[in-house]
Amino acid sequence: AVRVDAARQVSGKRECATCHIMWMDEFKRRGTETLVPYDPRPKVETGKQDVSSTERMCFSCHDGFVEDSREIWRDGRHGHPVGVVPTDAVVIPTAKGKEIFPMNDEGKMYCGTCHTAHGVDWKSDESPIFLRVKNVSSSLCLACHLDKSAGPLGGSHPVFVKPAEPPQILLRAGAQLADDGSLTCQSCHRPHGAEAEGILLASTDDAQLCRACHPKKAKVMGSDHDLRDLGNERVPENLRPLDRRNPCANCHKPHDAPGPVLWSRPISTGEGDTAAQACLSCHNPRGVAHDALTGEYSHPVGVAPGRLPIRITDVGWTAATDRLQALPLFDRAGSRDHRKGRVSCATCHDPHVQISPGAAGAGPGAEGGPGRFLRIPLGAESTLCLNCHVDKRVLLKSPHMKVDLPGTHGEAPSSACGYCHQPHNAARPVLWRDTPEEQGGPIETLCRQCHREGGEAAEHAVAGHGHPLGRMLDGKVNGPLPLYDTGGERLTHGKRGLLDCGTCHDPHRWSPDSTDAAYQMQDEGTASNSFLRISAAPGSDLCRTCHRQQATVLRTGHDMRITAPEARNHSGGTVMESGVCGQCHLPHNAVSEEFLWARSLEPRSVPGENRCTGCHSREGVARNHVPLKLSHPDEVLVWGRDIQLGSRNHHLPVIPVYGEDGREDLVGRISCASCHDPHRWDPRREAPGPGKPVEGNALNSFLRHALSAGIVCADCHGEDALFRYKYFHGLTSRRDYPLYR
Repeated sequence: AVRVDAARQVSGKRECATCHIMWMDEFKRRGTETLVPYDPRPKVETGKQDVSSTERMCFSCHDGFVEDSREIWRDGRHGHPVGVVPTDAVVIPTAKGKEIFPMNDEGKMYCGTCHTAHGVDWKSDESPIFLRVKNVSSSLCLACHLDKSAGPLGGSHPVFVKPAEPPQILLRAGAQLADDGSLTCQSCHRPHGAEAEGILLASTDDAQLCRACHPKKAKVMGSDHDLRDLGNERVPENLRPLDRRNPCANCHKPHDAPGPVLWSRPISTGEGDTAAQACLSCHNPRGVAHDALTGEYSHPVGVAPGRLPIRITDVGWTAATDRLQALPLFDRAGSRDHRKGRVSCATCHDPHVQISPGAAGAGPGAEGGPGRFLRIPLGAESTLCLNCHVDKRVLLKSPHMKVDLPGTHGEAPSSACGYCHQPHNAARPVLWRDTPEEQGGPIETLCRQCHREGGEAAEHAVAGHGHPLGRMLDGKVNGPLPLYDTGGERLTHGKRGLLDCGTCHDPHRWSPDSTDAAYQMQDEGTASNSFLRISAAPGSDLCRTCHRQQATVLRTGHDMRITAPEARNHSGGTVMESGVCGQCHLPHNAVSEEFLWARSLEPRSVPGENRCTGCHSREGVARNHVPLKLSHPDEVLVWGRDIQLGSRNHHLPVIPVYGEDGREDLVGRISCASCHDPHRWDPRREAPGPGKPVEGNALNSFLRHALSAGIVCADCHGEDALFRYKYFHGLTSRRDYPLYR
């Protein structure tokens, strides 16, 4: 009876003896033997350790006798490794010089490493009991695996961030989120009773675990980026082999990833666009995708979209009144940065979706098709390109939009932009798609591929005499017009560079005056449109941008808007169609190379005079201003303005003379332009003319100098030079006082 009463009494020793059985007095009696030989530190599967912390001691209650925990080991379930020595990546925390999570006698992990019956307070409602420390938001896991909390920059899956939608499949499988709904280690891992290796809540076969949170990325399965069926013979020997079961694992690693976006393959660690380097880890001559390279000339990456006419805000992309589709941008580390990021491969490409939403007729095998891993369908109107290059949308309303013509490669390009450009493997800078022969400057060479005999724009071929190209100009000369480097790249305004076709022409915009100017098929173009950056008609604003000194021709008698509005130049254009400058000069297909002359030329004995006599003749538009005597004696040769004579101590005033070829020369003949400046009515004023027909006098009439002192005439004619210079064409001097005896 006494013994029965003692058994009913609460005894702390009895509670401890559940595990520490040898603490009971009954097991300390001398002369008796236990049923099972007692070994206080037995050798078990996990190593040598205290008998009270062996797995069989734990399962003596957790096999259903007190608590059924058999799910943590039955049916092939997985649990946290035991019986192994922690790797160098694991850092065991200490307190007062003692490890918080002890190892067994052999330095291996065992159940007691994390668990103890003396651990968390039984009254705790925020953490499981029987743990050595509290486990709140996977804090126990991170105590040893702190490096796994660094997120993508540290090569690990992000934690402590809220998923857009809680992964219900994983929650039903036992996943745990933090109190605020953010991810923890136990959102993917389960220390006991896990479904798959790596104590994962779900298998990685066919990306089951990944798809639970990233269902949209599952579209990569079956695409060209699903590398499971790709032979490992395409993988360099120094790289890990391809995973045959998990498609995600061939590009991503949840922990210890060497690159951004958990990239699993080695990438370049140098400066540049890190996100693009991830793609190039396969798309390189020695990579898995060595047959799908980007080439020497490819769309730029690592550049900010600041030069584009789009506005990037927290709520999306806009341009003027248009709502654009926001595309991802990336910082230098390869992480997304939608406000201040830069363009990368994944800005245009979605590596998980081979067929873009809404793309028609582009199956997985459509090489280069409109749906090849693009975030926006390309389409006939280049929807993807024009989502960023909004200012180029006017191309669709111009004669350069020729979707009915085949490309020069023979195949029909897949988009409007594709007639001239291709984003990868382009032949030249500016992403030009052909491999043309060199025909001048880099941009000129591109333009002449169509604008030549036999080209697609043969009816608008640029041949014969034209505006000189390839000249190096100071960036301040050309105002807002662009210049280019030797490779064809456009320079920022103000920088010294080459003059090329693109300096005056914008190939994407038919008219500079309107963003919506539609091209009419019957419209052959004038100097007010024709892809000019600035209108050249009727006021020749384009020409005056560079040729500022010649702008004084406006509103003078040589401005045919005033004196001959019905006149037509060599190309048949009126002054309203050609502009003021275009009546005498043609930038393309001019009559002569000298001065790019735009009017008919008659044979003359004195070089250069036929440019003037084309109008100042009985049949010309200036028939009312035909001089009685036109020419200086052509047998007289004089020196030009750059000759220094011993009898003078200064350079001669500007009185040019001309050689046999009609060009200005050091020694030559006096011609019309020797005394006349055809662009300035009054030599005393650098300003436009009066804007109405005016009868000239000896002080204006397009003379180069108001006075005759010091001009070259005086070296032959002495004091008579004034009379001869001022009244060379005068009626009185010719009839009553002949200048020639």
